[in-house]
Amino acid sequence: MFTETWDNADAGEDWPDLQKKIRDVATTKNGGSPTSEIVFSSEITVTALKLDGIAAHGSASDFITGLNEFDKDTEIRKVSLTISDPAGDGRITFGCTLSKFPAGHG
Repeated sequence: MFTETWDNADAGEDWPDLQKKIRDVATTKNGGSPTSEIVFSSEITVTALKLDGIAAHGSASDFITGLNEFDKDTEIRKVSLTISDPAGDGRITFGCTLSKFPAGHG
């Protein structure tokens, strides 16, 4: 759903406007609906691919599972990805809020 590059990463930095960029792409793919709600049936796959220099490449993936009957109506989910490569490891954390009921429908 979202693919972009950032060529200015240093330790401890946040990617400027990343949340807005992801929301804008998701909204466009959601038919232009002005809400931030995206429907999915089982899981969200989060993948990070690091391309840095000639040999310093790495990638990592994880899943954010959907809510089940034992979860609260709204839950925060996070995954931390460690991307290893010969030049050194990097860590990316992705988080989102999942809700059983869209805003205004609960």
